[in-house]
Amino acid sequence: GMRVGDKLWSVDGVELTEDATVEDVRTLLRGDPGTSVEVSFVRDGVQGIQTVQIPRTIVSIRDVKLATLLGNKPQDGSTIGYIQLTGFTQDAGLEVRNAIFGLQIAAQEASPD
Repeated sequence: GMRVGDKLWSVDGVELTEDATVEDVRTLLRGDPGTSVEVSFVRDGVQGIQTVQIPRTIVSIRDVKLATLLGNKPQDGSTIGYIQLTGFTQDAGLEVRNAIFGLQIAAQEASPD
């Protein structure tokens, strides 16, 4: 299979030019789940072009990568939470809401009261 550092050569027989953008490649790679795409690439230290068939699946992208409690503020003892939001897809609001809810529960469980 492909590895980090491999250089894409073609996607489904369409050769990629030097000025191909990420969006160009994304468009070529996308397709119906259950179908496959043929990807050709070159690898440093290996002669020739390598070709693999990659099955297409539904990819879910999570916007909230991390939600954690950091500790308590010394002034008033209130709990500090941290949410790492890395994107703004359609479900970002719901993910943030769920992360806040989870942090509130974790803070209550961690509270000595």
